[in-house]
Amino acid sequence: MQRRMFRLLVVAGFSMLAVFVWWMQVQPDPVADAGDEIRVAATIFPLYDVARVVGAGEIDVQLIVPPGASPHTFTFTPQGVRAIQGSQVIFAVGQGLDTWIADVQSSIPGSRVVTVDRNVQLRHMGEDSEHEDEHGHGEYDPHYYLSLVQMQEVTRTIAATFKELKPESSALFEARATAYVAELQALHRETADTLAPLKGASIITLHDAWGYYAHEYDLHITGTFEPAAGEEPTPQYLSRLRAAIRLDGVKVLFGEPQLSGAALESFARDTNVTIAQLDPEGGLPGRETYLAQMRYNAQALDRALAPYVR
Repeated sequence: MQRRMFRLLVVAGFSMLAVFVWWMQVQPDPVADAGDEIRVAATIFPLYDVARVVGAGEIDVQLIVPPGASPHTFTFTPQGVRAIQGSQVIFAVGQGLDTWIADVQSSIPGSRVVTVDRNVQLRHMGEDSEHEDEHGHGEYDPHYYLSLVQMQEVTRTIAATFKELKPESSALFEARATAYVAELQALHRETADTLAPLKGASIITLHDAWGYYAHEYDLHITGTFEPAAGEEPTPQYLSRLRAAIRLDGVKVLFGEPQLSGAALESFARDTNVTIAQLDPEGGLPGRETYLAQMRYNAQALDRALAPYVR
């Protein structure tokens, strides 16, 4: 009797398991079956944050490169591709920064890539650097998203794209974009005031991301520790950089949280410079919005450089 009951329980258990497996297989994919919801994705945090501000409650926005990672070294995983399924638009920086998006676009049916550099005043790569010919980008510097001025045009481009996707909410998108542009303009004025006493100061950055920023606030980038993002410098390269540091009287080298700075400390000791940090990508604690990220950078520059210029 007990043996028979055991067999019945085993059979019942397997039956329930089979039903559960079948039920899981037929459940709709929450990503693929999003219904009429409009989904978009953005390659990096600054674009993602602007998109979620302008599209809040109307557009579902997904971030591709997670906080703490760099678009220069980012690699898609199958999970990452699945997370942006259903996206009608993928916002990208272009200019060699996130061209890897083209490799997976064919795996996202119905998507199109919108490069947000329309009306942006692009600068030639290395225009504010002594090492123009040693960087791995294209002709133009893709880091225009670190310009509070150029991000005003990016905001307008994102809003215009949302109007195409959801015309009935055009007035809302326009109003939000206008309000956000006003915030960018106010922060630009605030940053200019903060950095005015540092006018002409020379710095070293980890990689060549800060050309737009330096141009707008009158800083001088003597050079970069990495010839290109994520690329280890050669002894010959570092020898030239040491000479440039002595010539310009550089006092601070700025690392980044997204890229390894393990070799910075010994170099800083050798050249008698201090190490501080700038954040080109954002999304980390304390920089959960683009505006907070950019305010952090201004304050980081002020803290690090003020002792040497005042």
